[in-house]
Amino acid sequence: RESAYTLLKECHMGNGVNLGNLNLKAYPIAGDNKVLVRQVIPKNRICELSKPGLGNFPSGDGSADSPYGICRPEHFNLVGDDATLLTKNYELLKDLDFGQHSHGVSDSLGIPLCSSLGTSIVPFGGLGDNSSGCAAIANPVAFTGSFNGNNHAMKNIFILEDELTSIGIFRETDPATIKNLILDNIHIEGIQNVGAISGFSDSGSIFENIIIK
Repeated sequence: RESAYTLLKECHMGNGVNLGNLNLKAYPIAGDNKVLVRQVIPKNRICELSKPGLGNFPSGDGSADSPYGICRPEHFNLVGDDATLLTKNYELLKDLDFGQHSHGVSDSLGIPLCSSLGTSIVPFGGLGDNSSGCAAIANPVAFTGSFNGNNHAMKNIFILEDELTSIGIFRETDPATIKNLILDNIHIEGIQNVGAISGFSDSGSIFENIIIK
């Protein structure tokens, strides 16, 4: 994050001053009595320090150099069938437990909707179109970005479908890179092309260092 502050008095601060777990870097702004202060938050603290609003990711811009950070199941569920977000890049910043985000089996424990039998997650590509009364998404937009789990786990995931093909936590990839991910306690059902990670994948997709328990 960057902010401009007016200097109220002369101060001497070396570049890269460390204040606990926060690293502050000061840059003078030419022709002004202000400095630009950049706050560098370690990745392992982003989730506890940031409180993103609904519809926001806690860090990043979705580019390859600055992927969107995912701290909570709600962040993962944001992507759904959004064609733009399905082209972006993502990374897990902590373990995710979807056990309290279910719908349709034990009923109202969370937000994912539009599943024929029940789901604890909104897969990349979505299941149903909320804007059309949960009309089933038979031909999902494929994920074409990257997803780095950073060796974190996604736990307690289920998707139960008796209407759709290409069912997985990423419905289709064309192509995409998914790596460094642990899936713990996952149950996926569909009528055709079903996988824990992806229901259907283009031959150019890369799956690397993935553990399924």
